[in-house]
Amino acid sequence: MKFLKLGGMLALLVLITTLISGCGLTYTTQPVNSNTANSNSVSTSPVSISIQDYSFNPATVTVKTGTTVTWTNKDSVSHPVKADGIWDSGPLGKDQSFSRTFSQAGTFNYYCSAHPRMKGTIIVKD
Repeated sequence: MKFLKLGGMLALLVLITTLISGCGLTYTTQPVNSNTANSNSVSTSPVSISIQDYSFNPATVTVKTGTTVTWTNKDSVSHPVKADGIWDSGPLGKDQSFSRTFSQAGTFNYYCSAHPRMKGTIIVKD
């Protein structure tokens, strides 16, 4: 009987820790549409990243220089998309978008400044 009580308390502790540390978020790298690149392909056409369920989808994209990436917020809460010292979209409300054209090669890590556990990467190749 004590084991059942301990197991229930442990499950509750895990649930609370998960909620506090990241709201139970999961991150995915699956493409959301045919204009979306994943980390295994290099896109030359515009790329769309959906912000939904507190994650960027896909979280990592690989594009050629000159490609425009557009983030669109599908959540009901605001999400600012930010790469320190490079760009800051400001708060994006539901169905609002932010676009950036990548003119130089490199790896650009970004995050939601309101929810720092939300992270993504843009890999730009010549």
